[in-house]
Amino acid sequence: MARGDAELGFQQVSELIPIPGIDFIGEIPPEIQQTVLFSAGITSNVASLNASRDLITFLASPKAAPTIQKAGLKPVLPALPW
Repeated sequence: MARGDAELGFQQVSELIPIPGIDFIGEIPPEIQQTVLFSAGITSNVASLNASRDLITFLASPKAAPTIQKAGLKPVLPALPW
């Protein structure tokens, strides 16, 4: 699209926003929208359990939400198991 090869395209918002020359006009309607979820996990042989938990806690916090939104993603603020 940015090169002019197409006039209209569909892609994840986070993949479109950083491309120079593209005007993001909005999301497709919710009834045909595909949701992609990202998850975090900690392996059983982690070298630093506390640091791993701290990172996941931060990424799932309201403090990180504006940066996540700026990247074109929708933050989910879950209750963490610890």
